[in-house]
Amino acid sequence: MNENQSSPQTKNQRRRTVTAIASSMAAPGLPLIYTGRLLAGLVINLTFVLVVLVFVIATTLLQFFPLFPGLVLVVTWLVLCGLSASKAVELITRSKARHHLGYQHPLLYALIALLTFLAPLAITSHFTARHLLTIVPVEHPTMLPQTQPGDHLLIDRTIYESTPPSRGDLVAVRIPGTDELAVLRVIGVPSDDIDMQGYTLSVNEQLFDYTPWDPQATFIDEHHTELWIEHNHDQRYLISIIPGTRVDNAISNLELRQDQYFVLADNRSAFATGEESSLRSDSRNFGAISADDIEGRPMYVAWSTSPDTGAPRWERIGLPTH
Repeated sequence: MNENQSSPQTKNQRRRTVTAIASSMAAPGLPLIYTGRLLAGLVINLTFVLVVLVFVIATTLLQFFPLFPGLVLVVTWLVLCGLSASKAVELITRSKARHHLGYQHPLLYALIALLTFLAPLAITSHFTARHLLTIVPVEHPTMLPQTQPGDHLLIDRTIYESTPPSRGDLVAVRIPGTDELAVLRVIGVPSDDIDMQGYTLSVNEQLFDYTPWDPQATFIDEHHTELWIEHNHDQRYLISIIPGTRVDNAISNLELRQDQYFVLADNRSAFATGEESSLRSDSRNFGAISADDIEGRPMYVAWSTSPDTGAPRWERIGLPTH
């Protein structure tokens, strides 16, 4: 035989090596299962799923910023894939792999990967997004200066299960009549009496006071937007107003029921910009919302990119929202 030609056994070994390495991308324990280490492969798959579940629960309970721990989780997955594939290649090279296993069939491997890794991860992700944590993209300058277009906010869906929202809280709201989630600020809580004429706002006949945030840094965009500290009873937070704009809303003596909240955009000039109607979606437009419409509370800017260039805005990633 020509020395440049490989024997059938060598070709088979190479094929099995490539298959073992490639299978690690479907599930980290699959290379070991492919080489006959069924129990070890299943343990690796299920252990990683358990680690992901613990990570999600810990993020929800401890409310830490999950980006860097999440990167550690990704690195752990890559390391497990690498170690599993490396061990499988070693077994194949030393001819210790079992060549005639009863479950050595592509469909069975796919089923094992699905049931012990892919499906559990999908179920965990779905449960997390529906009941624990979810991501809401910011597309409009509705909440300037707290959030900006291009931000993606991490929403805690559990925080209001035991404690109701308070005045000044940022909340993720299901816009009435739509499936859209928007972030707005709670201005009035159940039993409050709301009066708002243009920019003039009072709750329970207490007129809001406003203090300039920083006279040297009030202009934050091309509209020369001014930043003000709004005094809502004992709560303080930043809002933005474009000088010279008017809003024509008139809300008089709106008494909130026991399950109702009055929510506004921090960008109070959203009505006057002439932009998309979604900018005007707050209680000036759709009225008071029910407690069931509140889906959670923003925790952090999970990711942020420039709307113009798509480049990451690293300085915004990880910023807490309040």
